[in-house]
Amino acid sequence: MADLQEALERLRLVESASTPVLSVYLELAPELTEKRSIGARIRDLLDPIGKLAASGDLDRRSSKSLRCGVQRAIGMAPDLTTELGRGVALFICDELGLDEQLTMPRRIWDCAIAGPRPYLRPLQAAIDSYRRVASVVIDGRGAEIVVSHMAAEVERQAIEAEELRKSDVAGWHGLEEYRHRHHAEEVRNHLFREVAARLDRLRRDTGVDLVLVGGQVEVTQALLPFLDERVREMTDTFVADLHTLTPAVLAATVSELEQAHRQREEIRHVDETYATAAAGGLATIGVNGVLKAAHHRAVSLLLIDHGAWRDGMVCSDCGALALPAPACPQCGGETEVVPDVLEALSRSVIDAGGVVEHVDGSRQLTDDLVAARLRFVSWA
Repeated sequence: MADLQEALERLRLVESASTPVLSVYLELAPELTEKRSIGARIRDLLDPIGKLAASGDLDRRSSKSLRCGVQRAIGMAPDLTTELGRGVALFICDELGLDEQLTMPRRIWDCAIAGPRPYLRPLQAAIDSYRRVASVVIDGRGAEIVVSHMAAEVERQAIEAEELRKSDVAGWHGLEEYRHRHHAEEVRNHLFREVAARLDRLRRDTGVDLVLVGGQVEVTQALLPFLDERVREMTDTFVADLHTLTPAVLAATVSELEQAHRQREEIRHVDETYATAAAGGLATIGVNGVLKAAHHRAVSLLLIDHGAWRDGMVCSDCGALALPAPACPQCGGETEVVPDVLEALSRSVIDAGGVVEHVDGSRQLTDDLVAARLRFVSWA
């Protein structure tokens, strides 16, 4: 799955001024009954595009290329039965020789778009949903750190504590008992300091932005004070029985905790953005306000409702994005249709150095579609 970022960067460079690029996204449920519906769902998604190709509104080359793309996508349906429980993206342009299928474990929304560029917002949303995670499994004898990103293991480190000699601490051997316990505490603290140092290096050197520490409660809680404050702020803990913890169970636990962390973080960003806007601060809510801010390269964080979609236009003169209107609201110039103005908005924000988050489960964004934190509002 780590190749998804590579594919995204490569597809960003694809552009066809003469023939449309067909982009199809399909979310496949894990149930076996899903196999029977894949073909019908793809045909339903592609029906409007097939009608466009046959309508005579396009030139001959574009119509032929688009018809070939639709037929190719429908023909791929039987091959997609092996991808149940995942999301699938297809990018096809017969004229360009583009024929690419991507698979991702994160859920996406069903859609099909034909345009001059590949439609990449669902793919970007899937990639953005991942965190670079350092999962730590720890007890008094050692620790293991596994760094993962996009469901793939990136790095693994093992740390062994100093072996303790068993001591007879019974009877009147109070001094021996004290020495044993003192030594055990020193060994444990040394282990905690080493784990903390490695996690801080991973944060600085590899961009780890989520730490998950598993083990017995008393051990995981004892580790926390040793962590750098910046690491501690991104750390969650979970209970794990190291005797029964398998790699598969750990991976499933990490995936579940990562998703829960992402959802909490996204909702927090939404709440903070709406509160800032209500107080008259550097934030704006709704499509028109955010489009205007993006035109002035003022958006630092763009929040988009997961699966939202709006028709729009782009000005041929000043490049401003807007909802459908007779002329550009910025300069009055002529405009061209864009299939999804939120896709173009996302590209614009990223190109200007901003961050885009697709948020699932926010009632506020369901109504407003987008919200943004701003760098400045001096154009207003």
